[in-house]
Amino acid sequence: MASVQTNDAAPSPLVARARDTWAQMRAYAQSPMPAYSLAALCAVAMPFGLGHVASAAKVPRLVPPYWQLLGFGGFFSGGGYIISQGDVLNGSGVVTAWSLTYLTFKTLPTLPWLYRSPLSLCLSLAVGSIGLGVYGNYYFDETSWHA
Repeated sequence: MASVQTNDAAPSPLVARARDTWAQMRAYAQSPMPAYSLAALCAVAMPFGLGHVASAAKVPRLVPPYWQLLGFGGFFSGGGYIISQGDVLNGSGVVTAWSLTYLTFKTLPTLPWLYRSPLSLCLSLAVGSIGLGVYGNYYFDETSWHA
């Protein structure tokens, strides 16, 4: 009969440091302030979403329109409100879902042109790092199938 070998070796220092970093980021999910900061960033970007200059270069609109920024800001602040009421898991789920929506429909189609708009790049990086790095990390860690 063959025996099953397990690898009980300690993880490399790089892996251990990455796990510590992810654990520290999960701690920030207990606070609604990162979600409120995403909502504030959307509010600051709203005036830039009012106009769009059509160019012959076929560059897509990089900053989302005013109404979309208003909606994303509302959902991010709604997720922060849910967290402030004590339901961290569902609030994190709301922020994570709308962060994935923003990244899928606003960042991915404009990825080759993001360097042309610092505001759009800042929005995409903030949504990716705060929305997915903090709240997505917490949400998927808490609801995963760990033993």
